[in-house]
Amino acid sequence: MLFPAKYLPEISNIFQPKLGTILISYRCDNNCIFCAPAPKRSKGGILENKVVLDWINRYTQKELFLVSLSGAGDPLYNKNIFRYIEMLRDKGIVPYVYTNGQLITKSISKKLLQAGLSDILLSIHGPNNKIHDYHTSNEGSFFKAINSMQLLLDSGFYIQTNTVITRWNIDLLEEMIDLMMVRYHIHEMAFSYPEIRGNVHNCTEMIINYQAVRCPLEKAIMETIKFDKKLILDNLPLCLLGNRDYLTMPDVDIYYKDDFYDTVIKPSKNGRRYLDKCENCPEINKCIGIDINYPYDF
Repeated sequence: MLFPAKYLPEISNIFQPKLGTILISYRCDNNCIFCAPAPKRSKGGILENKVVLDWINRYTQKELFLVSLSGAGDPLYNKNIFRYIEMLRDKGIVPYVYTNGQLITKSISKKLLQAGLSDILLSIHGPNNKIHDYHTSNEGSFFKAINSMQLLLDSGFYIQTNTVITRWNIDLLEEMIDLMMVRYHIHEMAFSYPEIRGNVHNCTEMIINYQAVRCPLEKAIMETIKFDKKLILDNLPLCLLGNRDYLTMPDVDIYYKDDFYDTVIKPSKNGRRYLDKCENCPEINKCIGIDINYPYDF
């Protein structure tokens, strides 16, 4: 689960921090080639309002620090999202919205601000329309996402972008950083290794091995240092890059809710595995390990 790295100090200082994510929508304009929850989108529905309200009402600030309003699609398709944000804020819980930007308008931006939202994650998967739109399977999605990002920045939102690493954008990470940090001055960037499930099984050639990822990521880390910022890397074993100057999401309990599951998960226990040589690693309690479906030797 990605969240703004600016909250890492608070997360680190809370005894047994708790994060939450609730999938409030199963509709999406994109059909990303790496979309892990794509099978859920066949339902095309919205999580029932009562279910969401009951879930939010169950927790207090002591139990939840931050909640991601997400989806197997775009959460902005759920018209009750503004109420959910207000409820979380009233409880002292930080709300966070993960969107592809296709539904953002001036009106939506204003309503999100009025509801109390300040942090948004935008998914952008290439430095140009050819690369991004190929990944989203949605022509025109790049320009819409970029325009939405500019609108949100102008409105005062704290913006984090996430780029899923594939064979077709791995050599463009530095270009992505220059676009996001130099031209648009966004606040944070994350690069994520794809979860090997969902749509990935229909396009396995996108997956590149960890060793091929190492060098481009090292260059990307050095590029972000120029701007006195740190890159966030997700879904990768810690030993891949060693003690480089980057950030990772903590391996802490996450309250997870969708139309079927209502449970607590931990990233390292959710479809991950460790090798025999991992047992003696001093970082094993911080590392999420390797995707259980990772197809290469490591």
